[in-house]
Amino acid sequence: ARHDDPDDEDDLDLHDEDDDDYHAGAHQHGSRDEDHPKDSPPPASEIYHPPDDEAERYHQCLAYHKALLYSYRRRWDWANKESRIPTVSWPTNVPSDEEIGPMASDLPYCGRSPNYRSDELYCNRLRFRVGSYLLMQSHDPEAQKRGLKIVRDLAERGHPDGMCSYATCLNEGRAGLDPNPDQAAVWWRLAADMHHHPQSMYELGVALYTGEGVAEDEARA
Repeated sequence: ARHDDPDDEDDLDLHDEDDDDYHAGAHQHGSRDEDHPKDSPPPASEIYHPPDDEAERYHQCLAYHKALLYSYRRRWDWANKESRIPTVSWPTNVPSDEEIGPMASDLPYCGRSPNYRSDELYCNRLRFRVGSYLLMQSHDPEAQKRGLKIVRDLAERGHPDGMCSYATCLNEGRAGLDPNPDQAAVWWRLAADMHHHPQSMYELGVALYTGEGVAEDEARA
């Protein structure tokens, strides 16, 4: 049996006078329901207002991606090529552990061929790949120094990939080097000016944007 109570009638009255005002305004100014269908969220610009401060925007973005870290790790299972998130990492031709043995064995004989002059491009590419492996894949400090010597020699001979790699070593202080962003920017600029080297142009643009190693210049970046 239903218990009739005047007070309950008030509690059950879900009619809101504000709704009448809203719908009246909607008819006068155009239906807001048409602008935002019930099944669609409102535009992001109406629910999110990014902070004006750049540092605050950075920390807000960082917190967002930290919250998704588990998802990123789960989706980017490097051992499973099918699950890799598309990405660009430079250099892209670093040898695998299976490839490096034959390549390192071939390297000492590369310059001894009577046809070395015609094989110079191949030899320099081989040197760069071996040097990159020693720098990036080896955990042995002495091996990393050997890799550094290879890419530095290539850089001094004007090899574009070698110039970019040596600049990165200088910038990050790899293989026992002291970090030197100023010299890194010099080498990136040389590779960009001499060879229009894409990765060097990118790294130089980042340096110009951040002001690391060069005067900050967002327009040139």
